Amino acid sequence: RQGSPRQEMTPIELPTSRAVAEERAQAKPEDELRSWAFYAVCSFRHFTCYDLMPESGRVVVLESTLHFMDGYNALAVHHSNSAPIWRNAANPRDQRFVDMFTVTDIIVFLVNLYRRAMTEGVSWSEKLLGVKQTVVSCKSSLPSSPTGPGAATQLKHTELISTRPDDTVCELVERMRLHRIHRIPVIANWPHRMCNCVVDQAAILKILIDKLDVHNRERVENLPVSACEPFIERDIFVADLSVPVIELLAKFVDEQYSVIPITNAAGSMVYAFNRDDVLLLLKDKQVYSVDVPVGKAMEQHLESLQTRYCLCSAKDSVYKMLCRMQVRGAQWCALVGDGHKIEGLIT
Repeated sequence: RQGSPRQEMTPIELPTSRAVAEERAQAKPEDELRSWAFYAVCSFRHFTCYDLMPESGRVVVLESTLHFMDGYNALAVHHSNSAPIWRNAANPRDQRFVDMFTVTDIIVFLVNLYRRAMTEGVSWSEKLLGVKQTVVSCKSSLPSSPTGPGAATQLKHTELISTRPDDTVCELVERMRLHRIHRIPVIANWPHRMCNCVVDQAAILKILIDKLDVHNRERVENLPVSACEPFIERDIFVADLSVPVIELLAKFVDEQYSVIPITNAAGSMVYAFNRDDVLLLLKDKQVYSVDVPVGKAMEQHLESLQTRYCLCSAKDSVYKMLCRMQVRGAQWCALVGDGHKIEGLIT
């Protein structure tokens, strides 16, 4: 401004490369991991949801009037763990995507239905065959104010949580974190109202690894998995092959587990039972007898299940673990110690 005294600018001393190297050498691995994660999130601002869309694929869309078992069968046939629900209306402006039908909805509905059947003393298969709910009404039949450790998985959203194709990946990740969801549909606005794809954590992991520059790749190549200690789930539930399937499904609902390692008599991991595996139960008609052991229910899919999980040790690098998860299409990794004993899970 005119008439104001001129102030001398204090020069800023930039740290030298040697000072940065010394500071990084003194930093803890956990701090280095958080610093790298902060850079990764900042780099997400330069990418949009268009970068997450596959080159080719398909989106399974269900009508709101579709029967629950038909929607269940549609996900199983098309190997999809979720599908947006479309509501038709006489007025085109009222036609929209209203909700998401996911594997979690199927599990919660089946567990609640099984518990009602046991309380009423009715056969489980008869109770399941007598279901009249649609893909929308089965979600509205969940408890309005659930309690217990798994209450968050049973909460109903009043409107569909979605993102637009031109939103940045940073905005998408923040939205998924805020609402604690594992997947989100990419829906264009009016007048198209078209669902381009459904983005899950695997797509975000892929762009994270593919877009890393050389410098930041070296940072995570030198970081051991033990640096992920704040994010390792130590309190995990491990089941053996004799545990009934319905008990595992109840653990998903009550304890909010997303995956349960299955071990043999020696304690070694055989495969992992996750939420998506409930779709395999319908193919083998095992959903009509969910009280059978998980080893018998999944014996026909043992070979494919063993390729869908990855293992790592505390000495492996973070980058090696992430690449292994990307190759196998897994969204979690089991941390094993001596004798292949499971010590924790990294999601």
